[in-house]
Amino acid sequence: MKTRHITLCLIFAVSLILPLGSWRPALAKPLLSPYPQTLKGDRLVIGETFVLQSGETLEGDLVIIGGTAEVQKGATVNGDIDLLGGSLKLAGEVVASINAVGATLEFEEGALIRGDIHAMACSISGLEKVTLMGSLNTFSPSTGVWRAPVFRWQPWANVPTEPFNFLQRAFLNLLRTLAIALLALLIALILPMPLDRISQTLTYEPFLSGGLGLLTLLVIPAVLVILLITIILIPVALAGLMILALALLLGWVAVGYEIGNRLANLFKSIWSPPVTAGIGTLILGLVLYLLGYVPCLGGILSFLIGCWGLGAVLLSRFGTQVFRTNTPVPSAPDYPGITPTRLSPSDEEEKEGENP
Repeated sequence: MKTRHITLCLIFAVSLILPLGSWRPALAKPLLSPYPQTLKGDRLVIGETFVLQSGETLEGDLVIIGGTAEVQKGATVNGDIDLLGGSLKLAGEVVASINAVGATLEFEEGALIRGDIHAMACSISGLEKVTLMGSLNTFSPSTGVWRAPVFRWQPWANVPTEPFNFLQRAFLNLLRTLAIALLALLIALILPMPLDRISQTLTYEPFLSGGLGLLTLLVIPAVLVILLITIILIPVALAGLMILALALLLGWVAVGYEIGNRLANLFKSIWSPPVTAGIGTLILGLVLYLLGYVPCLGGILSFLIGCWGLGAVLLSRFGTQVFRTNTPVPSAPDYPGITPTRLSPSDEEEKEGENP
């Protein structure tokens, strides 16, 4: 399933924004501890310095916003490392992935990354020294024009040699898919009408939605990086990341909702919107998870679906209206010499009253 996460090089900021309330601030450690320690929970570094010393283990994610972090040799991060600006010096082990935007990554001899590296507009050094079990996905500006993401496929790199590790990672990926399906169920429960409007826009304007979503994913990251560089506009950039993440999430759920509607029609049954969105999103995630073991296929499909859903969200103005370029005209039988007319709502009510 890792291959389908190529789009995270554009949208990984969801992990930086949504759970901020549960993260604990990370403070610099001026003194070295003689005993190995295990740090519980996630760590958030904002404009400070954090050092994970040799022998220590961080049981959670490490999030760096404009700060500096160092993972020494013999230290382990049992989670993701997310960077928004700032720098990371890695000589230890990262069990999950590294996601970075506008950051500096420095790897030293002996560094081990069991997941992927997703980097956008980053400076990376020492890549030849690190042992990368996943894939490297980069997205960098060149002469003012954004290039397409560089996807480097490593055959069987995502399949661990130990059967237990393979089953463990497969189980975790299935849990993530189930969690997204439950989130889709909640969204459909709270916003059934906006979700239905986005779904209709998907079907009415598929090519326009996909094109607008692709253009947005190519332009918005460049704008956000420029805002981050100005420092003073960082709050604006963070707000833009939140809006982009919300739009991507709504688009993904809308695609799952449309899949659920097609399944309900296939079985000639009627499902409630939450059930439709939950089942459709779950099936979408499972199919992409299985296709993730086919080289490039899972990642490409995920990216296209993300563009499709994002464009539909923008066209429908976040579900406030159904966008359709060609408004269908109801057909009427043709009679020689008679011009068909449409009744007004009041005339239709009077007609229904006459013929109960």
